[in-house]
Amino acid sequence: MEEGQYVRISTLQYQGLLDLYDADGEASGEVMGLVEEAKASKGHSHKGWWRAYSDVVNQHFDHFMSLEQACIRMTSFQLTLLPGLLQTSAYRRCIMQMLSMAIWKSPLVAK
Repeated sequence: MEEGQYVRISTLQYQGLLDLYDADGEASGEVMGLVEEAKASKGHSHKGWWRAYSDVVNQHFDHFMSLEQACIRMTSFQLTLLPGLLQTSAYRRCIMQMLSMAIWKSPLVAK
C-alpha cells in the first residue's frame, strides 16, 4: 500500500485498523459504511459514491468523478511543501505566515 501498489484490504482488516486507532462507534460506522459503498460500486460508474451528492454536484462533472473512481494510481509533485492531505492546520498557518512576511519584504511592496 505504501508503495502505491494495489492492495486488497478485507472488512475485518478495516475493523482492526479502526480498533487500533481507537475510533469511536460513530466514526467506525461511517468508515465501514464508506467501505461497503466502495465495494458495492466497484466497476459500476452508475453506482459511484458521488451519486449521493447529485443535488449539489453539476451533472457535467460526472465524467471527472467517474475518472477518479476508475483511477488506480495518482502521482503528485509538490516542491518543498507537504501534499495537501498530509498538512496539519498548524503547518498550513506557518506556511501562510511565512508567505505573507515574504510578500511584505518584497521590493515591489516596499516601493
